[in-house]
Amino acid sequence: MTRHLKNHGDCLADEILTDYLAGVLDPAIKVAAESHLVACDTCRTKLAFFMRLLKDHVDEHEHVTIRGIQEKNGQTRRDYRLPSWRRTSRRKFMMASSGVAAALLVAAGTWITLDRTGEPRSAGDVIHLLLAKRRPFEARISGQTYLPYTFTRGTFDNGSNYALLAGQMNRLSATTYEMGQFYLLQKDFNDAITYLELASREPGATAETHNDLAVAYMESGIEPNQTKAIAEFRRALGSKPDFLPAAFNLAILYERLGKTDQAEAQWTQYLQLESNASWKAEAKTKLEGMTR
Repeated sequence: MTRHLKNHGDCLADEILTDYLAGVLDPAIKVAAESHLVACDTCRTKLAFFMRLLKDHVDEHEHVTIRGIQEKNGQTRRDYRLPSWRRTSRRKFMMASSGVAAALLVAAGTWITLDRTGEPRSAGDVIHLLLAKRRPFEARISGQTYLPYTFTRGTFDNGSNYALLAGQMNRLSATTYEMGQFYLLQKDFNDAITYLELASREPGATAETHNDLAVAYMESGIEPNQTKAIAEFRRALGSKPDFLPAAFNLAILYERLGKTDQAEAQWTQYLQLESNASWKAEAKTKLEGMTR
């Protein structure tokens, strides 16, 4: 089940287009932007416009075209400068963009060749790219590689990137579980819980599904959800007793709820299972902090 997402077809922000040309977009954002560019004449025209701004010389034909685009978008000439938030040397910018895209002006439109290297082939690939970028919670989402946890507020990405990625998840036919993971990464707990509850009721629901639903309950901050989180972590461990994310997360939850004895026992059990040095070191630190 995948629902239609609101406002995910809007045109790309200027900053995304210029970051795309500079080759500095995150891989998941880059491929989502490319998918939008394939379908959107307006954004391809703006992309060509930005590339013309970066040239040392603008010929008469291009001058007329740029002026027309400026007028269409309500812009003034201002010596064809990039927006103030993205001014950089033309030479450096064009060198960076040369391996990313080539845009040529053709009559009133544009032609564009996109670099599809490293493109995510599935919604799961998008999730893995996001998880490799940062660790959104102290708790472990299924498939999370080790990264130090740093507390941050708000969503995983800004609004434009969020919309692009949500649209990309739809285009890649994300499953109910993958959509739940996506919303969980955005800290959109209501939608995450809705999707993950549905996934948990599907035949053959995995330990991963129960773990991530429990994380959504736990991180939502709603008191009744904490009891639900404990039940879901136990379901995950019931189906896979050595499932490390659920064992790790259950210890964190017991600690947060002030269940000290249960937390210590759970950390001890987890340390007997864990072989990854980084996750193990973090757990040892937590256990030692409780026993001092």
